Amino acid sequence: MNKRPLTHSLVKQQGAALIVALMLLIILTMLGISAIDSTKLETQMAANLIEYNQAFQVSEIGVREPSTYVAELDTIETQGYLTVSKTFVRDDKRQYQLDYTTSRIPGEHTDATGKYGANTAKIADYVIESIGRSEKDNDEAVNVELRGGMSRPTPAAKGTLTTSEE
Repeated sequence: MNKRPLTHSLVKQQGAALIVALMLLIILTMLGISAIDSTKLETQMAANLIEYNQAFQVSEIGVREPSTYVAELDTIETQGYLTVSKTFVRDDKRQYQLDYTTSRIPGEHTDATGKYGANTAKIADYVIESIGRSEKDNDEAVNVELRGGMSRPTPAAKGTLTTSEE
């Protein structure tokens, strides 16, 4: 039988296993770095989404809030608009700025729905423009602009009408 010595086969390999192991190590390192970069990007995307949602909710307050006040309608009738600015602070001390403007659309129409107690009530329409923004100092600050509208009895008829709930 032809037996080869063990040392002869080890000499022929000349470090091939080392090269294969190093190549696998490089590939696994590149996969790890790619996974870390992907995780960083996804974390930033989630943080931006949270920031946008908060600014959107603040802006939505500006669209909905004017429909709750009636006393300021006289100011809007006199000036044609009313601008309000507010700052909201979350529990984590993050601040959001709200600016909204309520403007009266010229003219009025009669109430055909009976919502304000009489079919002859004069109704004024208003446009609300609201901007909610985060108070970040860098380029990552988020601005959300919303527009809405509302109809209310004209201030001259305000004291004589009763509002019925829907």
